[in-house]
Amino acid sequence: MLDKWFKEDINELFEKSNKVVLIDIDASYDFLVESLKEEPNIKVFKVDDYLSDLEVKYKIEKEYPDSKVLIHTSLKTSESDNRQYMIQEYVATGKEFNNLLNRYIRDKSGLQDSEVTLTEEELILAGKMSLKSENNNQEFWQNIKIQGRKAILGEFEDIALRFLADPEEYVDSLPQGGREHLYSLIGEYLEFTPEEDTDPKVVANDFADKMFSNIITGNKSTDKIYKNWLDSHKYRKKLKNYLSDFELPQSIDIWEVNPDHPFSEIDELWLEELSDLVLKNEDIRDHIITSIKERKNKREGMEITESYYWSPVYQLLTFEAKAPHKIEDLTEYVEFYKHSLYKLDQSYRYINQYLLNKDKPKRAFSALYKEKLKPYLDRWFELFSNYRENQSDYLYREIFSKDERKAVIIGDAISYEVSQEITSNFKDNKDYDITSKIINGNHPTTTANNMSALFGSPYYNNRSKRESYLKDKLNNELQILGLDNVNSQSIDSSKPAVIYGQDIDAISEKGHETALKYYNTFINTVVDKVKELLEAGYGEVHLLTDHGFVCNFDIDEADKYSAPVNDGKIKDRHVLSNKHKEDKESFVVKETENGEYNYVYYPKGVDPIKSKQQYGFAHGGITPQEILLPHLIFKKESSSSLDVEIVNKEQLKDIGASSFSIKFKAEEESDLFKTSRDIIVKIEDGGRTTYKQKFTIEPSEEMKVDLTLDLDRYSILIQDAVSKEIIDSVKGKKENLRGGLDDFDLD
Repeated sequence: MLDKWFKEDINELFEKSNKVVLIDIDASYDFLVESLKEEPNIKVFKVDDYLSDLEVKYKIEKEYPDSKVLIHTSLKTSESDNRQYMIQEYVATGKEFNNLLNRYIRDKSGLQDSEVTLTEEELILAGKMSLKSENNNQEFWQNIKIQGRKAILGEFEDIALRFLADPEEYVDSLPQGGREHLYSLIGEYLEFTPEEDTDPKVVANDFADKMFSNIITGNKSTDKIYKNWLDSHKYRKKLKNYLSDFELPQSIDIWEVNPDHPFSEIDELWLEELSDLVLKNEDIRDHIITSIKERKNKREGMEITESYYWSPVYQLLTFEAKAPHKIEDLTEYVEFYKHSLYKLDQSYRYINQYLLNKDKPKRAFSALYKEKLKPYLDRWFELFSNYRENQSDYLYREIFSKDERKAVIIGDAISYEVSQEITSNFKDNKDYDITSKIINGNHPTTTANNMSALFGSPYYNNRSKRESYLKDKLNNELQILGLDNVNSQSIDSSKPAVIYGQDIDAISEKGHETALKYYNTFINTVVDKVKELLEAGYGEVHLLTDHGFVCNFDIDEADKYSAPVNDGKIKDRHVLSNKHKEDKESFVVKETENGEYNYVYYPKGVDPIKSKQQYGFAHGGITPQEILLPHLIFKKESSSSLDVEIVNKEQLKDIGASSFSIKFKAEEESDLFKTSRDIIVKIEDGGRTTYKQKFTIEPSEEMKVDLTLDLDRYSILIQDAVSKEIIDSVKGKKENLRGGLDDFDLD
């Protein structure tokens, strides 16, 4: 803005004379005069001695007699001077600009009306800084009016980060006087002002150390700079570099440290003390809970230290819900689990993921999880005699029997709590409608048993045998795909589809950490694939699973259940046997109809049975975590629920000529949601879209489209214009019929 004001003032003088003399006794206007040299219609000359005075006079008279000329001089040209200069003629006959720069800056910027006091040097430095592109606005001067000298170099919080990111480069970018001013501002935080010749890197290290010390002691003077540092992806890497050189003080109150701190060591000390309190069964004071709450809400600080465990730890520590004895029956229990208890399991899975290699905290939080869960498990097993599974034939009975144009993703060992994390990815998107249900799973909760139940088949280990039972019930071809291979080209959204996720048992064999991280990958993949499948034209995408799981990582031998019988087959979560033995305290005994054994024993808890099985993601038991299974239904918002069908499908299956008609009709209006619907009629032939047109159809309305197209193997689709759901479709191929259109109804 200063350069703009200066140009305006000089041009105003040029309106009265084409010769203007700038009197600059202090030689401080150079930076503003430079901006005038960019003006094509103004010639600028500098006069600083007697010789240059003669040269400039000669050049102006000879080459620029009628041009606008600015003569910039630091010479005294008043009439009282003994020496006579040629430019005195221009002072007398032309116009003179004679303002001390510091006064000129104060007047033009409006600082004369503020209470801010700046030295002459600070005013000139502000003028120079104002020419930088980021400061060349009225806001720059307004900030100086409010903040004074602290705002001369720009917003201090911003320039502090630029300085810390590259101290030498930033200092070199400052005009004369800028380095001294910067050091004086930083000195206000350091409690001493660095000498002007101090290496910028040394000053930057001192400044960073002061910020880190303030975080530890609770001094908030540098909080805003630190917060901006955390928020900046551009500068955050530099913060880590300074951290590596910082040492924590020997004596420190760890719970008084700023919860947004960047210190891994503080997180470790918090974990250590918290673990001791849990393992010793001592009270956790309110201020500790408050600190953890604030820490888990400070996402940027946790990202620096990668301490993402604070959110699930807080959820575990503060979990409170309905008293178990107030849950009256299994129906109420299922609803309670669906809305509340699953959160306890979710926190425990993440604690296992983040603290897998931290033995003491993991043991502490595992004990706390089981302590909080136990009364609810006790109530579950009190009610379990009334449990009835509804997983058998679920795929056909609850999904495909009503409409086969659906895609079903079947994940292995997807607990209800995992499913709720999937739905959370859609919560802010109003384009999707999501329903969460719970399925009462079959037991024992093994892959073969529960997959067989889902597909409505007898007990089969073989996947294709299970699938055949579903295929026999469907009118359309069942598509079988892997989740990673699904895309709009690989799937036909007019046909039913079953899509499998990876086998968690196989992944667990690669290590606990790999299996725990798999769920993050699975969740993100499902979110992407659900959107892709809905966009491809499916009206609904469903997510099911065979069974859930409990987390059993590195369990102490003393915590494991001893098998109630010695014969039979001992698994980590159940025992199969032909021997019957009551053990009501530790096991539920059920008769079984599948296989060679008559009885199955289920432990009344989440710990494993002593066996040769690999522990980790365990399943096979009948806890809510293993047997209450998610069923998610994803839909895209449609323009209407009004059904539309193609009425001449049989004719369209074998078109005999290039000219044909598509007839479609809407159902009668039966409720408020079945109003007019925006639809798209589309024809795809050999992977190409050969026709696409949008229509609005009213209830009971019948429409016809007459076309002339040369088709071969084609699909005719009616889609919702908003959700892209395929409402109806027909496939066909062109037949060379004698007589052309004689047998084809165009009316």
